[in-house]
Amino acid sequence: MKRLRCAAFAGLLSLSACFGGDPEPTGPATDGATEAPVDDADAGWLWAVAAHPDRFGERIGAAKPGWIALHGNRLSEAVTAFDADPVGRARAEAALGVLYADLSAVSGRVSQQLYTAWDARGTLPPGDEVPMVAALASWCSRGESAGTWAGRVSSGPDQAIAQALIQGRPPFDAESHGPFGKRMAIHQRVRSSGDPQALLSVAVQPVAVVEEADFTRQFWDPCVYRTLSDLWLDRAVRDAAAAGTTAPPTPGAIRTTDGGSWRKFDRITEGGDLGALLFSPWPTAADLSAELTTAESLGQVGATAPSLRALGVGTSTWPSDDPEHAKEEAALLDAGLDALQRRMSDLGEAEGVGVVNDLGLVHRFRQEWLVVRARKALASGQPRIALTLLELARDHAERTLGPRNSPSLFALTALARLQLGHTREALDALHVLRAAHPEVKGLVEVVGELAVLQGLDRSGDSKEE
Repeated sequence: MKRLRCAAFAGLLSLSACFGGDPEPTGPATDGATEAPVDDADAGWLWAVAAHPDRFGERIGAAKPGWIALHGNRLSEAVTAFDADPVGRARAEAALGVLYADLSAVSGRVSQQLYTAWDARGTLPPGDEVPMVAALASWCSRGESAGTWAGRVSSGPDQAIAQALIQGRPPFDAESHGPFGKRMAIHQRVRSSGDPQALLSVAVQPVAVVEEADFTRQFWDPCVYRTLSDLWLDRAVRDAAAAGTTAPPTPGAIRTTDGGSWRKFDRITEGGDLGALLFSPWPTAADLSAELTTAESLGQVGATAPSLRALGVGTSTWPSDDPEHAKEEAALLDAGLDALQRRMSDLGEAEGVGVVNDLGLVHRFRQEWLVVRARKALASGQPRIALTLLELARDHAERTLGPRNSPSLFALTALARLQLGHTREALDALHVLRAAHPEVKGLVEVVGELAVLQGLDRSGDSKEE
């Protein structure tokens, strides 16, 4: 390789060191091969890094801090660091939007389990707080019992919110001077401004506190994650539309709450920007575009990527909730990735193969894809498959969030375990998340309440906690 080319890669190899990550063992890479085994457009972003490290280095460029943060799954930090890179910003914002959608699903599930079980025991605390929280949790997680619970709010200063829910209207639009009304007003301000900070600041505080005879009961906001998901997905679509520019972020009022705008996310690929693909579960731009037309949510995009079907994976849903289906699919994926790893080592550029290995990019793609497949399994009512996929995706040597384990992996693990009745294990997954996302505090408290209630039922103790 020419000396000039070698000098150009000094910064790239330095970038690899900045990203961190453990090397993945491979065979020796050759230095002279220049031809891709298949057409580059169909080969996926892993091949692009291995075969064209100069493209990777150029794309990272001045936005290196943002890509380092995104690789490390420090999503909020990445949004800020991508100040002049709308494509990078959109990627980080989309990841946050999907994470909060996952947490919203956890919130809806645990609230439904807690308050239904509490009601069945005949020990539901008096007052309007419980039916109000249960109604809000259902509406904000797109459940079906919001109106039923809201109908049990008999009086109080937040009656207007209950009426809005009974009528199917957003709780954020109702004016009320009670504690829930004041919190919903913050939601409304955040939704109007596109700035999440006011909500993040109060998310670590309960909405209402009720003093009982020998117990202080706290009620947490179940709508935090719905609003944050709507906000970040909306901002991601805005920034995707600015692909190819250096436009600064333009937060504004959330334009939709039905999630439909995310189908325009493929605008991020305009101009063939490699940044639209790096670290994602969709190997190619064509996969992203195809999936956006058929997926049920942005969080499932990549789960049936056309370019992966040749491996026999992602072709359909599973016939039953049998963990063996997950193991078989993961084995097929691993065989395909092993073949790709050998091909990259044989035909890729030495510098590019080194970057792939140093940054753990094969593991990163594998985990991202298994996570979206797990999300699809959960949406299909198959938690055993989902949990198996998540356990296979996780790097169990790492106990915190980082390059080897994403936040959504832990959020979905909590959801799968809740669906399977493993509440304390769900709590363990949420504790990992809370260290990096303090706004998960309220969710941890509610899951903890459910664990206590289930413990009382198992012990046969009918005494209220």
